Amino acid sequence: MVTGPAGVDFASSNISITRFAAYDTSADINSAAANSVFKLTAATTTTNLTANIALTAVLISGSGLSLTGNAGVTLTLNNAGSGAVLVTGGSATVSVPTLAFGANEGS
Repeated sequence: MVTGPAGVDFASSNISITRFAAYDTSADINSAAANSVFKLTAATTTTNLTANIALTAVLISGSGLSLTGNAGVTLTLNNAGSGAVLVTGGSATVSVPTLAFGANEGS
């Protein structure tokens, strides 16, 4: 995690740690690219998952935001051994029937 004047973001690393900037910011979370890092904000118009999806991570940026899912839906966060949910800017709700961290569960 990187924090500073630009806010809170995931970190990216090649040689040095930098602010991650390659977020999927689709207006509908159901349109997010598989294995992307999705950034949910007040500009995200659809935050309810209607089908299973696999993402690397989710950043929820803003107060009072919700990530929900229809009955039976699984949100898998596990690409290349990572997987995370990060909330910044206030409280948020994550209410998905199944939130799976793959191999990272229980670690």
